[in-house]
Amino acid sequence: MTLLPEPVWPVIVLAVIVFGDGLLTFRPPRAIAACLDGVGFPREWWWVIAVVKFLAAAGLVTGIWIP
Repeated sequence: MTLLPEPVWPVIVLAVIVFGDGLLTFRPPRAIAACLDGVGFPREWWWVIAVVKFLAAAGLVTGIWIP
């Protein structure tokens, strides 16, 4: 039994979506910015969200080869 994803394409699609979402965090749309401000998340920490999303995308891609 293998722990690698089969088929691989859904994982790749999800990684691309998460990576694109990480790019959007550098200049978030008004609705997302309003949500982050609404919950009191400081603007100085918005960069952390991008880092987490990029690491998530990297983890998805890495999981294709490493079980």
